[in-house]
Amino acid sequence: MIIEIRSQGGFAGIGLPDLRRIDTDNQPPPRREALCRAFRPENLAHLARSPCPRGPDGMRYAITVTTAAAHSFTLSEAQIPPEMLDLIDAAE
Repeated sequence: MIIEIRSQGGFAGIGLPDLRRIDTDNQPPPRREALCRAFRPENLAHLARSPCPRGPDGMRYAITVTTAAAHSFTLSEAQIPPEMLDLIDAAE
């Protein structure tokens, strides 16, 4: 699985680097399992449908997950569970 994450917004527009790309095949087993579980397209689709309040300094994430096909989602920080945000923050 390839996970690509772009961020925009946040306080003064400060966010992650332009693009973070994670190849789960290159991750240690526990991290690979956590990434594959958290970034399943079905999971991201569910999060994208959840209501979210918009704040003036809210971060938004464009996430593309590629397995057999590419699946793209745009989520606000408020829609993403804390443990998933931790995985995003830890992305190299």
